[in-house]
Amino acid sequence: MKKSENMIGRILGIAVMGTMVGFAVGVSHASFKHYYRKFADEEDLLSTEVIEVSVVEDKTKKPRGKK
Repeated sequence: MKKSENMIGRILGIAVMGTMVGFAVGVSHASFKHYYRKFADEEDLLSTEVIEVSVVEDKTKKPRGKK
């Protein structure tokens, strides 16, 4: 194999990998944008500030009583 053929293969491989990475980044960005707009509240869509959330009481689990 000639050196130039090896170089062409490398360039094509890099181009294919770059295309695949770009596609994956685009799909993930579009998916995030779609689901954020679908499930976010109207206030969250209009707000650009960062809000700190703290859990005061956890009501997701029922307390287990002693027998």
